[in-house]
Amino acid sequence: MKAKLTKTITAVFLFAIPVSGFGQIAPDLKSAADFAVLAATDISFAPPMNTINNMDVGLHPGVRSSITGDVANLTLNNGVILAADDDPSNRLPQAKQDLLNAYLFAEASTVPAPATISGNQGNLTLAPGIYKSTSTLAINDTPLTLDAGGDENAVWIFQIASTLTTTAGGSVILAGGAKANNVYWQVGSSATIGDGTDFKGNILALVSITVNTGATVDGRLLARTGAVTFAGGGTMAELEESQAAPGALTITKTADPQTFFDEGDLIDYEIVVTNTGDAALENITVEDELAPASPWPILSLDPGMSETITFSYNITEADFQNGFVLNIATAEAVDILESASAYVVVTKEGLLISKVATPKTYYAIGQVINYDIVVENTGTVTVTNITVEDDLTEQIWANITLGPGQSWIENTSHAITDDDMSLGYVDNTATATVSETTVFDTERVERVNPPPPVPLTTWAIVLGGILIAGFVVFQYRRSSPEKV
Repeated sequence: MKAKLTKTITAVFLFAIPVSGFGQIAPDLKSAADFAVLAATDISFAPPMNTINNMDVGLHPGVRSSITGDVANLTLNNGVILAADDDPSNRLPQAKQDLLNAYLFAEASTVPAPATISGNQGNLTLAPGIYKSTSTLAINDTPLTLDAGGDENAVWIFQIASTLTTTAGGSVILAGGAKANNVYWQVGSSATIGDGTDFKGNILALVSITVNTGATVDGRLLARTGAVTFAGGGTMAELEESQAAPGALTITKTADPQTFFDEGDLIDYEIVVTNTGDAALENITVEDELAPASPWPILSLDPGMSETITFSYNITEADFQNGFVLNIATAEAVDILESASAYVVVTKEGLLISKVATPKTYYAIGQVINYDIVVENTGTVTVTNITVEDDLTEQIWANITLGPGQSWIENTSHAITDDDMSLGYVDNTATATVSETTVFDTERVERVNPPPPVPLTTWAIVLGGILIAGFVVFQYRRSSPEKV
């Protein structure tokens, strides 16, 4: 039975950070930055002893029993281990959402224009910027050097369509003031850090991450849908944070409302530019890539004062296909070379429900109709607190959580009643509800005439056949010689 599908979009707000080198913005990990390891399905630590310093370990929607080897094979200094069923402050759902937002931002970043790279990056030196690989990327045998050129706020974003792998000797070296905290590896499938590799940066992987024996990671291992695996002897060191210039100009950006149901709906954006310094700023230019009226000039802004700009954007079908809407707002005071940026990621939620009856027809009171109910998360974010109801059996299933692409399946049944026989059909509707979104599917089974009785002549033929067969067997046994 074809189900009815409701499309929903959720707006997620990410606030400004000053940037060095106007135009390049680092992904904002927000609460996900507290975790050295963040995974979805399982986390495992094999011997010899692994070490994680000054950060936490989190698993969601996986449960505590899916974290293995942590007692015998992990030294966790100044951190905690959390899982979906062991998260007292409920930190993990937001951390996974912040990981998704940062992943989407890193994947879609185009300023400055990405440089295309491919294959083995060993023995190369790369300046700050965005680097894009349309397939796999590797660092094999010799190190890759990232040189900040004296700018400790310099940012690298690596956009990798498929896998990232390193081998022994394929380390990452930071030079010129570069910080591991400002290096982002967006991986379209899975990453493997090779034996003995000294790796730098934050890995944001769609699926899974493996740290092979003796590898050291100055960064974070953040897996959206899969596992994080330590083969043994791995070390994760505390990151050295870069110090952003204090600046006198800040910008924030928000979106409202937070849910959308159809193409053509509006996102209302609000941009607030504030002078946080001690002197007036002049000749400020504010730009936003989605706003038709951009850029906006602000001639003067006194200390402590703000300027608010609003505009709207229509949701397009392409936004639904992409799974998110990303846009960036920037403010620049040319005279004093102050700049700031903010970005908003809008992600898609969706639920699909289907209900199938077996058999499709009935003809007698007491006949049992079996129903299969399937609820699928068709969006790009984890959906929690889903409630499913079956109106005919009055069954309710609550507190269901589904990650992107995951399904929930349940079976129920109904015995045909006298009223069903009189009505001639049975309609059964299942609904799935989360927040203000409801999807439903109705399955109809219909009454049919009972199968005709077997004619007496047919019974006579069957009975005659049985008697003849018995007589033949009897005669055969009589005629067979007895064994002594």
